[in-house]
Amino acid sequence: MDQMIANSALLKNFIAEYTVQGIPVPEWMTNSVSELNREIAARKRDSLMKRVKELKAQQTTLLSAEEKRSLVAAELAAIEGQLEDLK
Repeated sequence: MDQMIANSALLKNFIAEYTVQGIPVPEWMTNSVSELNREIAARKRDSLMKRVKELKAQQTTLLSAEEKRSLVAAELAAIEGQLEDLK
């Protein structure tokens, strides 16, 4: 991801310099910046989702048996409710 961020920054500097010099910015540069930004955002989201999953797993290990039973019962009731709605 560091390389993508560096490339994005470099391309943005090139675009700024083209603009300052009054030279039309090549389309591939603007397309590349957009593509890099999308990829960076996707990887950031993936990283955050991975961390959420890790924290939820850690949180589950900290629950008492009674809390775990309560969560399972609540989820079971919710699913059963959804199934009733489908009838």
